[in-house]
Amino acid sequence: MGRWQVHPDRLFSELRENRIEPQLGETWDHLVYRVLRAIWAHTGLQEGALSCAMYWHLGHWSGPGKPDWDITYAGKFLEALETVGGTP
Repeated sequence: MGRWQVHPDRLFSELRENRIEPQLGETWDHLVYRVLRAIWAHTGLQEGALSCAMYWHLGHWSGPGKPDWDITYAGKFLEALETVGGTP
C-alpha cells in the first residue's frame, strides 16, 4: 500500500513498537516515513538503505550471506534505487 509498499498490519506493529501515534490529517506516506526514521534511529543509520529495506521486507535484521537474505529482493531494490539516483 502506498509508495513504500507496506502492509498495514506491519505498519501498525511498527507504530506500536516505536510508540508513534498517527497525526490528524497526516498522509499514509508521511506516517510510513516517520516509522522508517524511527527504525533507522535505532541503528544510527549504520545499516544503509539496502539493509533497512531488507529489514522492512523480512521483518527483522539480516545480512548478505545469511540464509534469510532475499537476494532477488536486494537486486530489485538496488536497481530501483539506482533508477531514482539514490545510493545504498
